[in-house]
Amino acid sequence: MMLAFSTSWNADGRFTPRGLLTTVRGFGFGAIELSYFHREDEVRALLSGARETGLRIASVHNFCPLPPGPEARRARSEVLLLSSLDDRERREAVERTRRSIDTAAAAGAAVLVMHLGRVEVAPGTRTLIGLYRAGRKGSREYGAVRGRLERRRAGRARRHLDQVFRSLDALCPAAAGAGVTLAVENRFHYREIPSYDECREILDRFSGAAVGYWHDVGHAQVMENLGFPAHEEWLGAAGGRLRGFHIHDALLCEDHMPPGDGMVDFARLGPYARPDVEWVLELSPAHPPQAVARGLDGLRSATGRGTGIGGNRRPER
Repeated sequence: MMLAFSTSWNADGRFTPRGLLTTVRGFGFGAIELSYFHREDEVRALLSGARETGLRIASVHNFCPLPPGPEARRARSEVLLLSSLDDRERREAVERTRRSIDTAAAAGAAVLVMHLGRVEVAPGTRTLIGLYRAGRKGSREYGAVRGRLERRRAGRARRHLDQVFRSLDALCPAAAGAGVTLAVENRFHYREIPSYDECREILDRFSGAAVGYWHDVGHAQVMENLGFPAHEEWLGAAGGRLRGFHIHDALLCEDHMPPGDGMVDFARLGPYARPDVEWVLELSPAHPPQAVARGLDGLRSATGRGTGIGGNRRPER
């Protein structure tokens, strides 16, 4: 296992690009993932700094650079939706994704991690999480909430999925030309695309194209906890199309924790590890440097494998 480190750990901006790369090097990592919140000037600085420090860029997360002027109602990862029924927004999302493909190509990264959007229904995952935390997963109320969410999503999903197909149809030639795989990520909220069945449909539809799958371990654990398909179902459906993991732990329904702090059995990932599959540690900025080192130890212990980086090194000061 050769582990990379996601720059999402610096989403709060406490490090400059140079300071972040120096810190990552101090941990002992030899590779990074460029996350989706970087402005254009930050992307340039990170690309330059990675070359100077000898850090490989394992993957890039769409959108990178971040489009200007994100809507206040949306997370930065959803500033534009490839699933949007507003075709002007969808086309802009496609153009911005092409920019991200260019970033990946310039970085020497073979993978662009993709959020595909969502089905526009009222969110319900947090309600399920509240009931789960209260120990009511098997209750009649839980079943009613889940059933209502599933019916609402199913009634509107096809139009949004068709927009995703249009977006991927437009992007695949550019990705193939750049030698970049568009790796579709499983998501945290049930209304987001893809569901398990949609992931299978996307991979089947784009068989032979520059489209693969990216498994976010924490997201999958939360969904499994809530009664949706398990890790092995997603990974089995992906097969040889698996391109990488976002590695983080989850406790109940809180994710992006250091490995060993939650309930994920990372040994379950072992059968799906291949030399061409990237492993990227993706932690919340809430966790201090000491937690990064603790997470590396936790991952080694849980998998019985090395992480491809040295010891318990601390960041350079």
